[in-house]
Amino acid sequence: MPAQARPQAETFFLPAERASRREVQYIAERVASEGLLRTLLDSIPGLGFIINRERQIVAVNNRMLRDLGVSEPKSLIGKRPGEALRCLHATEMPAGCGTTETCTTCGLARAIYESLETGERITKECRISLRTDKDPALDMEVVAAPAKIEGCDLTLCVMRDISGEKRRRVLERLFFHDVMNTAGGLQGLALLIAESSEDSEEDREVKEALVEASNTLVEEIQGQRDLLAAESGDLGAHPETIKVETLVLSVQDVLGNHRVSEGRFLEVEAANGPSLTTDLVLARRVLINMVKNALEATPRGGTVTLRCEDRGECVTFLVHNPEVMPKEVQLQIFKRSFTTKGEAGRGIGTYSVKLLGERYLGGQVGFTSEEPAGTTFHWTVPKEWRIHD
Repeated sequence: MPAQARPQAETFFLPAERASRREVQYIAERVASEGLLRTLLDSIPGLGFIINRERQIVAVNNRMLRDLGVSEPKSLIGKRPGEALRCLHATEMPAGCGTTETCTTCGLARAIYESLETGERITKECRISLRTDKDPALDMEVVAAPAKIEGCDLTLCVMRDISGEKRRRVLERLFFHDVMNTAGGLQGLALLIAESSEDSEEDREVKEALVEASNTLVEEIQGQRDLLAAESGDLGAHPETIKVETLVLSVQDVLGNHRVSEGRFLEVEAANGPSLTTDLVLARRVLINMVKNALEATPRGGTVTLRCEDRGECVTFLVHNPEVMPKEVQLQIFKRSFTTKGEAGRGIGTYSVKLLGERYLGGQVGFTSEEPAGTTFHWTVPKEWRIHD
């Protein structure tokens, strides 16, 4: 006699049908008998669990038991993830987690679905609303990856709490928005004051210094904002065709009278340079950081040179200073927060050069540093814009 088909339950998204209690228990016992798998599951620092094709839990790690306040894993076996996590929407449909209309936008449900469909590791973010007043929502990063035990297709799921990261990003955006408004207002006032006439030579120097300080403040804030966005993958590039000479001279305009140039000479060679298509703001930031680092490393009376070379399909920018970096500095120069100045929080100049110059502008950054030639940082960037991942 053929097996009777299970009745179809209503669903807005994923299949509603569940495996029988006996089937779930069988797989749970097989997983529990795999000692290495259990050890690996418990070594996961976040929430870890394994589900069958019907998305029912067959194993959980100790971290998940502890965070959910559950003493025995058997109380979670057979439940779907949202039901175990006490998702607010898991009870909206008779078939539970994965079948409600809200589930169509759930990162956890979509990661599981895509992993089951493609057989690949899928990573997504999700926000889970909980049936509790203590922590009403969880911001989680979810990784779903295929697994197989004794011929059974399973999915390993790992969830990491990213609530703190989310809050930090929101606060950073608010901070940069507010501080940029303040700095922009200061810059506008400085320009208005500088435009007034009938000043003494001393007054004009003070006004010029005020304008320069406000411009530097705005540039530094924008630089820090873009660096944080670049690290998180949220920075967008806006390519345009520019003359290399225009780019190089704009760097000279910014740094020519900058305090870091005091007592030092900045020589620029860019006459009749080629054109290239790139993000002007980011490219200028890369070169400004390259030149600033060179000026900071150069003793008073020394000279820093910025020049460019046309190399066919690419343009190479070279920044030279007469000093030589110690070997231990060379080995760490592109690491975040490494600094030779002994100040906490510094050391992002060369790091940002490599991050922006390579990942976002598609170039190659490097350096040479040896006696008697000194130190030269070089950035080679294609003339034609390419889409960079």
